Amino acid sequence: MFLKIFKKGDRKMNKMIKVVKIPNGEAPEKVREAWVGLTLPLAFKDNINGCKNEIGLVSQDFLPERDIAAVSEVEAMFILKKHDPEAAEWFKQQGIPRKERFLTFGIDEVKVL
Repeated sequence: MFLKIFKKGDRKMNKMIKVVKIPNGEAPEKVREAWVGLTLPLAFKDNINGCKNEIGLVSQDFLPERDIAAVSEVEAMFILKKHDPEAAEWFKQQGIPRKERFLTFGIDEVKVL
């Protein structure tokens, strides 16, 4: 799971995703495990096939391209906090959530509902 930055105005709510696999990422494994089973709203109408660029959540390094699904940090943290407050606290310590920023999950880590 990584940070993705999109231009303002790209946002169009559409489908939901369910996290079905522990996401890759720079968060501790226990934090990443907390996402499994959660249902999250996709941030963009057509973001499954067209999105590939990611920036590491902690390192801020550009990461290898992969097909991803993007979700709003604000909405994702609201849902995660209800499910696992400790995992949400880890993100809070990283400065997450931020408005108009997005978390990403590999398409192999989610099921589109």
